[in-house]
Amino acid sequence: MHQAHPCLKVRLPVRLLQAVSQDAADSFVACVTMAAAVHLYGINDRWDAKPSFASEAEWNRQKTEGLIVRI
Repeated sequence: MHQAHPCLKVRLPVRLLQAVSQDAADSFVACVTMAAAVHLYGINDRWDAKPSFASEAEWNRQKTEGLIVRI
């Protein structure tokens, strides 16, 4: 099993090993990525502070365009 980041230790039950659609798979990966970012960058309690992975340009547009979370 490939591990993308040391903090990610995801165990899937057998019923989730095969996604019903690409949208479902994408949604799952987005949720795991968000959980990892919350854990790594401690952004759970400070959503108004720019996380270290965001550039100034991204942060200036995040209220209208959202923010891509990177781990």
